[in-house]
Amino acid sequence: NDKSITYVTDCEHPLGTLNPNVLEIADNSDILIHDAHFTINDLAKFKGWGHSSWKQATDVAAQSNSKQLILFHHSPDYNDNDIKDIEKKAQLDFNNVIAAKQDLEIEI
Repeated sequence: NDKSITYVTDCEHPLGTLNPNVLEIADNSDILIHDAHFTINDLAKFKGWGHSSWKQATDVAAQSNSKQLILFHHSPDYNDNDIKDIEKKAQLDFNNVIAAKQDLEIEI
C-alpha cells in the first residue's frame, strides 16, 4: 500500500557526518527504525563498535524526510529511565519519535 519501512541496525556513521547510503535508503520512509545504541557522550567512547547515537538517528530521520522514527538497539548499560530520558531528548530534535520497548506494536 505504498508504505515504506527502513530498518537500520548496527550502523556507525562516519565521524562528523551521516552515512550517505543510509540517508538514501531512508529517503521518505513512513517508518524509520534506527540503531540508537548510545547517547551523544557515550558514542565517542565506543568508536569502532558499529553503532549510532539517538542524535544521529534523529538527524537521519530529519534529513531523509522520514515520517516516524523508532529508536531501537538500546545499550544494555542503560536502564528504562535512561531510555525514557533519551526518548524525551530525541523528541526535542525530531517530533515523531518513540523508543522501542518490549511488546511494542506499530500499526502501518
